[in-house]
Formats: sequence, structure tokens, C-alpha cells
Amino acid sequence: MAVFLTAKLKVHNPSRRKRAILDAALEEYTRAYAYLLGWARQNLALLEERGRYKGRFTEKAIRAALPPSSDMKHVRLHSSARDSLLIDVAGALCSYFQLREKDPTTAFPTCRDPRPETYPDALKAFAAVTDDEREYNERRDRLLKVARGSVMPMFFCRPDAVPRHRNFSLLRDPARGTYYALLYLLPGDGADGRLTGAGNLVRMGWPQGTDPARETHRFRSRAGGALLLPLAFGKWHEREFLDRCIAGEANVRSAFLSRRDREGDDADYFIHVSFELHPDPVEPKTVLGVDRGLANLIALTVIDFEGRVIHQELHPGDDLFDFQKYVFTLYRDRQRRGKAIAGQRMVAKRNEEVCHRLANVIVSVAERYRSQVVLEWLSGFKERKKDFGRLKRAPLQRIQQILEYKLPLRGLPRPQYVGAAFTSKECPKCGYGRDVRGREVNRPSQDRFLCGQCGYETHADLNGSHNIARRFLARRLQGPRATLPTA
Repeated sequence: MAVFLTAKLKVHNPSRRKRAILDAALEEYTRAYAYLLGWARQNLALLEERGRYKGRFTEKAIRAALPPSSDMKHVRLHSSARDSLLIDVAGALCSYFQLREKDPTTAFPTCRDPRPETYPDALKAFAAVTDDEREYNERRDRLLKVARGSVMPMFFCRPDAVPRHRNFSLLRDPARGTYYALLYLLPGDGADGRLTGAGNLVRMGWPQGTDPARETHRFRSRAGGALLLPLAFGKWHEREFLDRCIAGEANVRSAFLSRRDREGDDADYFIHVSFELHPDPVEPKTVLGVDRGLANLIALTVIDFEGRVIHQELHPGDDLFDFQKYVFTLYRDRQRRGKAIAGQRMVAKRNEEVCHRLANVIVSVAERYRSQVVLEWLSGFKERKKDFGRLKRAPLQRIQQILEYKLPLRGLPRPQYVGAAFTSKECPKCGYGRDVRGREVNRPSQDRFLCGQCGYETHADLNGSHNIARRFLARRLQGPRATLPTA
């Protein structure tokens, strides 16, 4: 099973000339993206008619209905960049049509605005908002959208700059241990003009269907319109992505070029490279139930296919919630005194660190016991989060998103889901509490489970994770509506 992961690599210390070239290419790409979206809005009926293949909207069919690359000579981009632009826009439109079939209120795709006055204008409009709630929401959404960036990320669909002089390639200098990105951005008369390679740079990755041991193309070309950019990254990126690509365990697939605006004239540039990996699949021998909550962020129970408990553990979230409470109090006090609020990125980083740490714990336990990971499906979660502040700040959904890609990386199957109803109240021994409503049923306190029928006692969160694993096992053995016989 193929797994796709993206590595974010920073462009290291580009010169003024290279910054100007990158800015020109990104702004031209953004204008061309907006042009294609405008054309698509005016020709929605045509796209709906021609954008289907065997009854389904597909990126390839929509791309064929868009104006061809040859009709966009006014767009000052390399020919391969125009081809990638069509794929990028077609993918956005395909997602829009597919989502609109499920929800007719789905908004049409939008494009960023590269004009320098866009953010100040949006800020002034938001400052002048009246008491109209609808106007407030519209101007706030526009300000947040503009704050994300002024240019669209530039897509490169194939890593074939070496030897085909198109798109991009990831290059390595084996002698120095340095890495570079070779990008074809502008027409042949732009970028670095005719770029001469010394032959010491080796392409990373290999074309599909070829032997990676034989694909060792070196950068020897005289390339018009190409830009060679040194890359900076951490040891983790080198170990998890680049070293595995050198060993033939991962392959380079596609990339995005993005710009993060900063105060002043400077900006940071990043290459987001997509890698394809093929880990050895693991056949599950046990089931790992994961209960997510507030008192304990995760509770884990591993059972075998006979229903016997093999392992259990709890991971509380006191440190995270104490930190969030401290930050919330600090922000509130600063707002009362009329002072500026900063540090949101620090809070988000702390939450992300906790989520990855807990996800790594789940993956480690699943590897140790060769487990199928099962979580409860939290339906209506977004609506409930509006009413409970602590629940809103809990990173429950983010853990699920991380597991969706971390488990396949280790060859484990993707997580499965079961209904969340009564998982914390049902007794795994006698079944009492399965359909009995009431907050106090089998739950005399937040962390204590005590069956009112057979007297079985355990931690409430561990009982929830146990029932989650049992429900999946029952479905696996007997069908989707089955329940596991109690002990």
C-alpha cells in the first residue's frame, strides 16, 4: 500500500535576484489561477457536462474541459508550470463538484490576491464594521483569508527537471551532503538564464516503473529558465525522508513552492515535497481500542481475537489543560487592560506537540501488539464544541488526523471507527448499561466505573476503550450489527 507524506524544506538564504524571480513566478501563477477560476465560474454548465467520467467528477476530465496550456501564452510561466497549473485548478474544481453533490451550499473555490494593498484594505474594512453580524463575519473571514498569504502555492506535478528540463527535481551533492531544488519557473529567457551544472549533483528519486538502482541521473544540463535553490532542514527530515529516498525506500512525486510573508520586505520560501513510501504491511493479531476524553486525553486497551485483555494504559492531559488555562487567563487579563495579545503560535505548537506525542504512543503500542487501532466516531462533535470551552480546546480530532497517516507509515492498517454511544457505561462482563440512559448509570464518579448488576469495577476511561475494542471485534467476527458475547 502506497503512503504519501510531505516534507517542508526551507529555501536557504536566497539572493535578491532569486527572491525577485520567486516572487514574480508566484504572483504570475496566482494571477493565472484567478483567471482559470473566473473562466470556470462563467462556464460551470460546461464543466458539469464534460467533467464526469463514468458518472463521477474526475480531475482528468475537468482538466480536459479547461482552456489548454497552448491558449495561455499570455501567462509568463514555463510551459511545464502552465501544465501543472491546469492540474492544480482542476483538482480544486473536482473537490468542489464532489462536495457540492453532498452539500449544495459548498462555496466555490477562491484565489489569493497578490496586490500589496490587499491586507491593509481588509484590515481597515474590518475596523469599520458595524453591529451587523453578517457583515462582521464576512469581513472577518476576508481578513483571515488574506492573512494566510498573498500568493497561491505553486504546484509542480512531476520530478523530471533532470533530465527532461521540466517541472522540478530534488538534487543531492554526495560529496558535501547538501541538497538543492531545481525549479523551472519562468520561460527560457527568465530565471537564471542558461544554468550550467558541474555534474556533481545527483537527482533524488526515480520515474515510476523503473529500477531505482539504475536511475542515477546527474545534473549536467544547460537549462534556460531554471532556478537552483539550496535547501535547509532538520535532522528529522533528513532521516525520515531524504535518507529513505537515497536507500530506495521512498520516491519523490510532486512539490509545491510557497511563500510566507513577514514584516518588512523579506519573506521565507518553502518547497513542500511529496514522497511516496511502500512500508511492509502488518497483519493485525489484536485490537487496540482508543478512548479520547478530557480527564484523560487517551485510554488504551489491547484485546486479542478471543476478547481477552492484554494491555491497558492511561495518558492524562493535566499538563496541557493547565497550560491552556494559564494562557486563557493571561489573554483575558491583557484584553481587559487593552494590551495586545501575542503567542497564539506558541499555544498551537504546544497542542501539536501533545497530539503527536499521544499519536506516537498509540502507534508504538499498535506496533508492539500488531493491533488494529479502533476509535469511537464522535458525531456532532463540531456542534458540541461550541458549547463547552474545555472540550473545544481538547485536541481530540487532531489525534485522529495524525493517526490516519502515521499508522500506514508503519505498515499498520488505517484506524477503524465504532459508535460512541454507551461505551463508557456498558459493562464488558455482563452487558448491563448498554441501552440504559442516565448519567449516573454505572458511573458513580468521573473516573470510576462500577457495574450496578454484577459489581465489576475499573477505571471509567479504560472501560470505554475496552468497549470500543470489543465493538469492533464483534463487528469483525459476526457482522456490522453484532455485539460481542459478554463473559
